[in-house]
Amino acid sequence: VYGDLQAISVTFEESTLTVSDTAAALLSVETATPVVLSSAHAVVLGSDALDLTATDATALLGMLGNQLNGHQLTLSDSAAHLLDPANAATVATAASVALDSGAPISAQTATQLVGLTNFDAGAVAITVADTPTNLLDAAHAAGIQAATTVTPDADCTVSADTLSQLEAITDFANGGHQITLQDTAANVLAASPTLLDGASQIDVADTAANILANLAALQANVLDQGHTTAVSIDGAVADTPILSIDAATY
Repeated sequence: VYGDLQAISVTFEESTLTVSDTAAALLSVETATPVVLSSAHAVVLGSDALDLTATDATALLGMLGNQLNGHQLTLSDSAAHLLDPANAATVATAASVALDSGAPISAQTATQLVGLTNFDAGAVAITVADTPTNLLDAAHAAGIQAATTVTPDADCTVSADTLSQLEAITDFANGGHQITLQDTAANVLAASPTLLDGASQIDVADTAANILANLAALQANVLDQGHTTAVSIDGAVADTPILSIDAATY
């Protein structure tokens, strides 16, 4: 209405004029004809501002003088925008902060998000995709706990102990990636059937002597159970495989 009045030849006293409207309308007018709001004595929010992006909310608070007029501000945006230092004050002001999609994020990013004031971890299903090392880093525990799904971010090779720790994470999945369990004959044999089932492939990497000593057990507990298996025999240089064969050849 105020914009229409300015467009006609009417003498208009603006010294005590207050413009009150929705967040969407205020942002639209500020973008199209900023003089409309800058000419008013005051600009106030007329209703709750819900699910704004961090950038829009920052602009809105700027024109409102950081006053919400008793209304609520909630944000819904990408992790990058919610964590942008330029939006830090806005994020801290919001009554609720949430992701706008379930796009995969790193363990560190998830941890930073759950540390935000009034972050709503349940608004969108959170998928954390990262390296095994980062997924198991104690510094990221809060982010991992908030996730709905936790996966590697690429194909990976891990020890039996690392795979066991990964599978202990609630809602851990392979995310469509190949997880190779690579370990000594003794550690592979000590792994539970459930743990072995979690691997796409099992690599027995050990000395020829250790492999020979455990051949019967490997045959019964690994190969005969249908696991895709490769055997690497250490040569003269410690832990350096000089021979790798597939299960069929073995």
